[in-house]
Amino acid sequence: MGQRRLEGKVAIITGGAGGIGEATCERLAKAGAAVVVADINIESARKIADGICAGGDRAVAVQFDLLDTVSINDLVSVTMAEFGQIDVLHNNAVYNPPEAFNADGGFLEMDSTVWDNIFAGNVRAGMELVRSAAPHMIARGKGGAIINSSSGASGHGQLTMSAYGASKGALNSMTHYMATQFAPYKIRCNTMILPAVLTKGLEALFTEEQIEQFVSHTLMKEATRPADIAAVVEFLASDDAKMISGQLWKI
Repeated sequence: MGQRRLEGKVAIITGGAGGIGEATCERLAKAGAAVVVADINIESARKIADGICAGGDRAVAVQFDLLDTVSINDLVSVTMAEFGQIDVLHNNAVYNPPEAFNADGGFLEMDSTVWDNIFAGNVRAGMELVRSAAPHMIARGKGGAIINSSSGASGHGQLTMSAYGASKGALNSMTHYMATQFAPYKIRCNTMILPAVLTKGLEALFTEEQIEQFVSHTLMKEATRPADIAAVVEFLASDDAKMISGQLWKI
C-alpha cells in the first residue's frame, strides 16, 4: 500500500463511520484521496475525519441518511463545495437496522413497508447517489469509479432476509446497467459481493468457537476483516483497475 495511487482524487464513502467504512476511509486517505466520510452517525464520522486530517491527509464528515433524498443531494453538494470534484463513489452504507432485520422474514409474513424501506435504502439510495454524483464526474471529463457493496445473500435463498437478499440482487443487476451507460465517459462501475465481515461489532456477537467454525467454512480458512475490503476498494478506485467495469467481485 506504500504508493499514493489515489493522489488528486476525491472519494465519497457512505457508511463511512462503520467498521468497513472506517477502514476504507483511512486506506483511501493514505493512498492520497480526499475523503468524504458520509454517515448517519455524524459524531463518529467527525472523529474519523478528524483523525485523517491529523495525519496530514484531507477529509470531511457529512451526515447522511439513506432514506432521505435531500440528504443524498446535500452529500454531493457538500463534496463539490469542499473539494470541487468527485472521482470515486463507494456505496458502502446498508439499510438493515434491527427493526427491519427482525421483520425481514418470509414472503407470506412480509410487511410491505419493511420491503419498501429495505429496497429504498439498499437500491434506490444507491441509484440516487449515482444520479447525483455522476454528472460531476462526467463534467470533469476524467472518468471515475463507482463501487457498490452487495452481499452473498444476493446469490442464494433462505428462510429469512427475503427483502435484504432481493435488494442486493437488484443492486448486482444495477451494476451492469450503470457500467454500460457510463462507459462512454470512462466511469467504471463494479460491485463487491461480501461475506460476513468480522467487524468489531460482529466479533462481539460470537464466541471464539463460533468464529472458528465460521472460518473453517471459508475457502481461505481466514476471517474476512474490514481492512481486506478496504484494500479491494482502493484497487477498484485506482487507475490500476481502469479496464475493469461491470463486474461482480465475490470476496
